[in-house]
Amino acid sequence: MMLTLLLLQATVAHPAAVACLCSDASLCEPLTLGKRPEVVAFEDRRGHAHNGDGCSIYPSPNCTLNLTALTTLVDWNGALPPALYCDAHRHHVRIVRTTGNGWPTFLEPDGNRTAAALTEWARAQVAGLLSGGLPGRTGMRFDGINVDWEAAVAFNDTSTRETMAKALATLRTEMDARTPAGSLAISFDTGWGAYGLPQANVTGQPPACVDGRCFDFAAISAALSGPNDFFFVMDYAMQSQIYAGADNRCTAGADCLLSKVQLGMAQFLEAGVRAEQLVLGAPWSSIMYPCLGSSRAGDCDITQLPFSNAPCSDLSGMVILYNDVLALHRANPAAVVHWSEKDATNVFDIPHKWECNGEHTLKCRGTTANGTRARVFWQTPKGLSAMYSWAREAGLRGVGVWITGYAPQGLDAGNVTARREFYEALSSGTSSSYATPIGSGGLVVGG
Repeated sequence: MMLTLLLLQATVAHPAAVACLCSDASLCEPLTLGKRPEVVAFEDRRGHAHNGDGCSIYPSPNCTLNLTALTTLVDWNGALPPALYCDAHRHHVRIVRTTGNGWPTFLEPDGNRTAAALTEWARAQVAGLLSGGLPGRTGMRFDGINVDWEAAVAFNDTSTRETMAKALATLRTEMDARTPAGSLAISFDTGWGAYGLPQANVTGQPPACVDGRCFDFAAISAALSGPNDFFFVMDYAMQSQIYAGADNRCTAGADCLLSKVQLGMAQFLEAGVRAEQLVLGAPWSSIMYPCLGSSRAGDCDITQLPFSNAPCSDLSGMVILYNDVLALHRANPAAVVHWSEKDATNVFDIPHKWECNGEHTLKCRGTTANGTRARVFWQTPKGLSAMYSWAREAGLRGVGVWITGYAPQGLDAGNVTARREFYEALSSGTSSSYATPIGSGGLVVGG
């Protein structure tokens, strides 16, 4: 094994002028770890008002990220500071870069889909992981790549479906050619299910799929052949497609609900994906919908804003964070919070006078709807614990979160306690057994 690693080190060209910014130079190299349960987090530090910019300086009292709870951290926009990168590796947490949610040129209708084109793309991805020359993070190399291809693919588009899987298989091959086999990881983002809601599909017709993304999951599963490869199932924005009932009404629903999570995971298994390849990614945010004045008692009918061939969607709602929901409830103490065991979510209504007079704002979109109340679906540590615990019981690879900055922020006792509860919920999703790292101190030079 040691001879193999020395040969790999000799054959991988590191830029001579690139210096590691970590105090221990080994922390700049990709981690080489065995297969383990996954706790995945997405980190977005662009300073958005919704999650602040506490980790732009690290270490800092304002950075609330808990590395000890994670195994993989996805650097969503390439803005993690060097010290955070070093500390993540010190805690054996992989740092993974993302492709972004754009569509690669070879998957465009007129794209070059030859083996040579796919190899060129894959080599460019690996070079980006191992170059060590990213602005502001000189010498630091990534541990893998998060592939986020969020575009519609028809079920009968055989060429695109096959090319996606071939590209990922080629990426796996190129990774293993440059580093110890299986050390670099591929995670593939996917919607909540393989086929979508039953009401979206017509008997005798190909499935419509979640948001129109009819990927070949069996082929992608085979392409993700590395020991640390997995699907990150985006179990959020689960109301992107809402279908009207027989009375042509659309009803608000939780952004993440356990019953739908279970349906989606069953679909992936049916489609040929192994449970050990699936990571349940839940949001740490909540959602609020203005209810139409014409809503029936007990229901929250919503404005019909279509998306991806569905007549209604979560475009009529708004994402809000835990503390914002807490403030809404405190301002409306008479609001009764109902817990749904089936969906593992909290829900309550509040007075909320609103009206749309045909203006083309995000929530109105030219409608003339109005109402006097809103429905809040509140994501809490209790609901997250239920979902994450189910993932463990179902034998999934692990659990994850979109986005860590959505956890309650602030250094006061209330925020510290609530934030700790969010991270404790993550721990309910996996066993505590981790594979023994390969090499001295859990780190070997791999690229």
